[in-house]
Amino acid sequence: SILAPLFKNNNFECLEIKRCEFGRDDISSLSSAMSAVNSSRMKLILGSVCIKRGGFDAWSSFLQNPNSKLAVLDLGEDDIDDEGANALARGLSRNSTLQELYLSGNDEITEAGWRAIFTALQNNPSCRLEKLSLNGNDSINDTAALSLSQALTINIHIKNLDLVNCHRITIAGWRSLFQCLQMPNCALEELDLRGTYLCHESVNSLSNVLSNNSRLRELDLSYNSDVNSEDAGWEVLSAVLQSPHSALEKIDLQENSLNDDTAIALANSLET
Repeated sequence: SILAPLFKNNNFECLEIKRCEFGRDDISSLSSAMSAVNSSRMKLILGSVCIKRGGFDAWSSFLQNPNSKLAVLDLGEDDIDDEGANALARGLSRNSTLQELYLSGNDEITEAGWRAIFTALQNNPSCRLEKLSLNGNDSINDTAALSLSQALTINIHIKNLDLVNCHRITIAGWRSLFQCLQMPNCALEELDLRGTYLCHESVNSLSNVLSNNSRLRELDLSYNSDVNSEDAGWEVLSAVLQSPHSALEKIDLQENSLNDDTAIALANSLET
């Protein structure tokens, strides 16, 4: 394999490959080469990579390889479709090494593909995934969000969730996602909702849940200007910050429509 020499250094920790095609043999060779590395935390970045027909099954086997050292996998903007999503789901259903997964900008995955991925995260008791980035996937709709929320209520390891610029989730989808924050098994500590077109009903739903959540430490709600300064959503959120049950340590509200009264309420809540 042409990749094998790259891994002769047993301390090899990161490989980044961009703008190329990968077939079955390429992925199988990559899997074999990475399995020989002694590093306990391998990072693989495949940016704008085209996975050819036949390569998806190899991906599934790659992720299921018990000798894999892969801890971080970035498949951002790889034009993954449902065939790739299903293969990824099969791999995730038996993977016990992956700690971070980045799937940003893969809009060719439909609702069915996302459900397969989220179901795999829900049903794999050996899953060790801690960070899931879904940035910029407009194909994630309310049904997919419901499947994600079900996974979060079962999976006790996912601590960091990135849903930045996921615009198709409506109030129904957000409610299902926020409700999981009340579940005892939900481990979320960091939630990034920048630019998600939240409405004031969504912010109210989130606020009501956060008043009884003792895990979430960081929340990013920036660039959600659809919640205007006249709505009660931000005021309800400011009240949550005063709750003794809330664990929030950091909240980002930049580029939102906050009036002076709301800003004062938020400032007062931080002083208590």
